[in-house]
Amino acid sequence: ISDIAGIRVNDNFKDAKNIDIVPTFIDELDNAKAYFDSVCGRVEVQWEKKGNKALLKVDLPEGIYGEIKADFADGEKVKNAVSGVYEIVIGE
Repeated sequence: ISDIAGIRVNDNFKDAKNIDIVPTFIDELDNAKAYFDSVCGRVEVQWEKKGNKALLKVDLPEGIYGEIKADFADGEKVKNAVSGVYEIVIGE
């Protein structure tokens, strides 16, 4: 779950509620889906490729925070994330 879906729990070793999402889009897969049962509830990540783009969906339960890191269509590389559902286009 930490590589393809990119769920990285407590990368800074300080807070179990800190979860970063850093997905890896590989040529061999058209989609991926994973979850992690955190101290605050289920963290879910899924992505699906569409041409040279991908749609990334992240669902973070109440109390979870972190960053979503990827090459976003809007040119950004990092987005702060707190509890909620995110649907983000990745790629050009």
